[in-house]
Amino acid sequence: MARGPIYIWNEWATQILVLLSFALQIFLFVFARTRRCGSSPLLRFLLWLVYLMADSTAIYTLGHLSINGILHEHELVVFWAPFLIVHLGSQDTITAYALEDNQLWPRHLLNLGVQAFGVAYILYKHIGHISTSLGLATCLMFVIGLIKYGERIWALKCATMDDIRSSIKKCGLLPTYYGDLPPPSGASAEERDEEELLLFAQAMLPLCKGGIINFPVVLISHPHNSPSNLSWCWNWNWKATFKVVEMELSLMYDILYTKAAIIHSWY
Repeated sequence: MARGPIYIWNEWATQILVLLSFALQIFLFVFARTRRCGSSPLLRFLLWLVYLMADSTAIYTLGHLSINGILHEHELVVFWAPFLIVHLGSQDTITAYALEDNQLWPRHLLNLGVQAFGVAYILYKHIGHISTSLGLATCLMFVIGLIKYGERIWALKCATMDDIRSSIKKCGLLPTYYGDLPPPSGASAEERDEEELLLFAQAMLPLCKGGIINFPVVLISHPHNSPSNLSWCWNWNWKATFKVVEMELSLMYDILYTKAAIIHSWY
């Protein structure tokens, strides 16, 4: 007698859900970075759909493990619970799909507490029935998952408009950030390399942040930063100027939609 889909689901639901969650994370890892340079409407739709499904699938799978228990014939199933916390931390290349997602960081913080409690409950029930090496690996994965999810929550919080505005107000060196620029190398505008342009774009980042949140930024308020001393910054051809703008947009994309700012500040 052929076994129907209900029987297959009852027997393999946990494995199917874990594999689905893993497949969604692979999709995000491969295609999330394509948003930076633009992508087709179909790919954007799929990315949006997968972004929403990834969290829901991981949460549902953790709930399934908590309610239905662990398959005793497979010790490795215990390891899957903290592994799903890592999935909730999402990929470093995408923490938010839209600016509005950053405002939901308190919801993710609450979800972290709930899911961490659920995983701790699963480990408490079954940690004594697995080998010592697997138990240590499971606990280590649990800690890594908490850190990874915490990074995502902090990245979402730092990408909110209020937090960006606060960071600009706290920046005491903001009016003189030109002082951090390297001195002109004497090269012509056509000969400036990308490293020099990137340093300039990084130094101009507070100005870009201020423009996004409609916060005025003083360009020149220091004797050493007079227009005559800064004329070398503006004596560039259109290619160099557009390159700086491209770098500025890329840096702002990292701040608003990825973990780049958090990872760079930690490590």
